Amino acid sequence: MDSSIACTSTTMDLRKYLSYRLEQLSTFKGSDLVATEAGISFGLLTRFTDGTARVPLHMVGPLATALEVEGAFLFRLAMEQFQSREQTEEVFDGSGLTNNEARLVAVLRSASNNSDPDIATEIEDCLREALCKRE
Repeated sequence: MDSSIACTSTTMDLRKYLSYRLEQLSTFKGSDLVATEAGISFGLLTRFTDGTARVPLHMVGPLATALEVEGAFLFRLAMEQFQSREQTEEVFDGSGLTNNEARLVAVLRSASNNSDPDIATEIEDCLREALCKRE
């Protein structure tokens, strides 16, 4: 599933992400098909992307599937429609991550402008090597 995005702003909100992802998919899957697969009307999808309607949390799963993206990433962005990023992070603090793992995730999110980037094999290998040298 692809949820990576090149973002020039310092934050990525759901509206921007939906617009970007629909543009990415447009070469093989139109917005009308995404809406149908998500179980919503094209008009409602348009309202989500232009910011005149919020995505209800119960619709995040079907929408993520239709957009072919990670549900957890989309859910986090959807939560931020209703509360600040800091409040959302507090909710997900009990994610089962250790404090050190959570710090690594925070660095990744910060460095990628909260865009859920795809981690290339080379980067993954470098990270593994760096962590193995510490032990």
